[in-house]
Amino acid sequence: MSIWVICFFMAVAVNAGAAEGKAHLLKDNALTLKAGYHLYSESDFMDFWNLDRIDLNGFVGEVAYERRLYKNLWLEVALGFYQSGEEYTGARLAGDYMDLTITNAYFSPTLKAVVPLSDFFIIHAGVGPDYYYTQSRLKYRAGGLTYDRDENFSSFGAHGLLGIEFYVMRRPADFGFWDAPVGIFFEYKYTWLPVKDFDEGLINALNASFGTSYGSHEADVGGSTFFGGIRWHF
Repeated sequence: MSIWVICFFMAVAVNAGAAEGKAHLLKDNALTLKAGYHLYSESDFMDFWNLDRIDLNGFVGEVAYERRLYKNLWLEVALGFYQSGEEYTGARLAGDYMDLTITNAYFSPTLKAVVPLSDFFIIHAGVGPDYYYTQSRLKYRAGGLTYDRDENFSSFGAHGLLGIEFYVMRRPADFGFWDAPVGIFFEYKYTWLPVKDFDEGLINALNASFGTSYGSHEADVGGSTFFGGIRWHF
């Protein structure tokens, strides 16, 4: 009888240790800080004005709150910001000058699957809609035409993402820290975000000055983003 009692308590101890060892995987909330690099997609706007999208690529920052909905299904709600600009000569006409700055602030919820492959390595993938507030600061000079205007756009799109995460501190409470296990992650995100009539004001001014009949063009302020960051689970 005593042997069975000893075996029972040993099994309980082993199970308790295993549960404690995986407690970091049972957290239902997370706070994430991301930093990355954004690459613009080609668009009608860039093609018409002979702009090199590489000139407008740049750094992006994002903060997100995440909540477990059911087992491996999570909802991430992110806010992000990026800005880039460049000056061009001979963009459309010989001797013309363009100074363009594009600023984007966005709201990006993601429904994602989070799958632990071990107690320290996780993969995740998700999709979701996007809302972007975009500001275009555009200056243009050609012949007798001088154009200088800021325009704001509200646009909707969609994205998909895929990432991996490594836990670097699974039990921070053991070291006297807040019990919020820490992971570092790497993520790829592709966003489709068309902005219609991005250069409509400039095109109207150009047509009026030179007697042309160009139509306005669509820009895509989405594209590819490569992120790295830190995630606190609580």
